[in-house]
Amino acid sequence: MPVPQYERLRRALLEGIEAGRWAVGGLLPTESELTDAFAVSRITVRRALQELRSAGVVETARGRRTRVIRSVPQRAASLDGVGDIRVVTLSVPWLASENILAMMRGAEEILRPAGWTAVVTCTDNDPEREERQARQARRIGVAGLIVYPAQGWANREVFRELSGPGLPLVYLGRYHPEVEADRVVVDNAGGAAAAVQHLLARGHRRIAFVNGEEREVSAVADRLRGYCAAHERAGIPVDFSLVLMDVFARDVPQSVSSERIGRLWDGDPPTAALVVNTPTAVTFRHHLRALGRRCELAAFSVSTDGAPLDGCALVEVPAEAMGREAATLMLRRLQDDWAAWPRARVLPVHLRVAGSETARAVPPLPAAAGGGSAWRVPGDG
Repeated sequence: MPVPQYERLRRALLEGIEAGRWAVGGLLPTESELTDAFAVSRITVRRALQELRSAGVVETARGRRTRVIRSVPQRAASLDGVGDIRVVTLSVPWLASENILAMMRGAEEILRPAGWTAVVTCTDNDPEREERQARQARRIGVAGLIVYPAQGWANREVFRELSGPGLPLVYLGRYHPEVEADRVVVDNAGGAAAAVQHLLARGHRRIAFVNGEEREVSAVADRLRGYCAAHERAGIPVDFSLVLMDVFARDVPQSVSSERIGRLWDGDPPTAALVVNTPTAVTFRHHLRALGRRCELAAFSVSTDGAPLDGCALVEVPAEAMGREAATLMLRRLQDDWAAWPRARVLPVHLRVAGSETARAVPPLPAAAGGGSAWRVPGDG
């Protein structure tokens, strides 16, 4: 494999430091000077400098020049003795999920033949643990991060700080708004809109939106955007009393969840519901049966896990394809190909109606429909 430009520049700078051209305690040339001297892009210069910072050779204070602090790179202790193994981290919030496992298979299918090893870390959907693992990955010298983020927006500043030419980041499945990074997601808004349109076509006019336990998540926000867009297209006002957020959160007792669900039937009840995923749909149906209520469901599902709910329309998510696409994007960045950065890949979804052997492709939802991707959810009481 050809040596990337940033690696050639890193080696040239390190050789100059070791030869005394830039002494310990002295300053390196500015980014502009390095760009001109080595005939490379500014993004290549920044990645080469980031590699040297990660190795403990230089430091850069905010708003100041880069200073040499040692002439010999520090070795990453956790990677000592592993030879030429090239490592990227695949960070996921859970392991016991067909969706996540399919993404991992897809990523491995691309990375392994290219000579890269994916080290999987599990955050347990805990932002604090995610931050510790990401910083540790940076310290031990992994080459890139593929991240299926933990819930919440808390770590967007962390990944804004860590990512860039020095440490390529590819978001998988969901992402932190306002962070410049590659991402691979599915058309959550379009899938949600198609599911609601299907329920409307079946005569339903009171359609609930049910989210299990995660609130500040880009995928949930986009699915709610699609839910609202479908109502707007049909000329039906969105009734936010039918929107249940984090109804099955870990810290919410089952009795409270049942009470919140039961309140939907106090006035004009829903006759159908769009549920953010099939595990939540299974739990929701269990509560409905315990309450003696009926409700037609549509839910997001991994295309490989079959139909766990009789009579439920499924928005099928191509999880393996997402993993392959994320790994492909990562390899491009590791090869110093930064064209069209950051790139957002939105993969299409399919809607499978109950009783049908085929699923139909869902057309994309216009970006402006139903608000932006970072649209916040109104309080649900």
